[in-house]
Amino acid sequence: VEVLTTDSPRTAQRVLGELEALRRAMEETAPWLANASAPLRVVVFSGEEEFSRYRINAHSPAYFAGGPGWSVIVMAKVDDAAAASLRHEFIHFLLRSSGRKLPLWLEEGLADALSPLPKSEAARRVRMLREGRLMPWLEVFRAAPGAALYQDWEQARLFYAQSWALTEALIHSAE
Repeated sequence: VEVLTTDSPRTAQRVLGELEALRRAMEETAPWLANASAPLRVVVFSGEEEFSRYRINAHSPAYFAGGPGWSVIVMAKVDDAAAASLRHEFIHFLLRSSGRKLPLWLEEGLADALSPLPKSEAARRVRMLREGRLMPWLEVFRAAPGAALYQDWEQARLFYAQSWALTEALIHSAE
């Protein structure tokens, strides 16, 4: 893992610490995932102003991009709120570098379930779903990277909530 930042060296140390802690946790729950390895570059800016021209949508504080022989996580900054995004994107990296080709809903659901979500975000999602705010399941299952739903904050929130809830249900199912 290589960390590039326009922030302080402490930022790079925090990123490496977060990623190592998550990898150790994965060794307990999903060793097949923890053993995935490939080069990863994490780019962390010192704030929103620097990040803005590299932003892929209006609401995402970080993103993962991968290609043959390379992967990168790009982030606006690393603070307590952004650490959850770093962990989420790292799960994307582990899934892709392990050779898994999953439907987007399952990959996003696993990224949220395994990272894991902050309790306040999990509670917000549960509340939203209990209120009956849902996107049609067919849209969830057909969503692809770069889909228009990522540009609409409300649709993105529903997609992530439903993907996470379904993945959690699958993880905790008896079979």
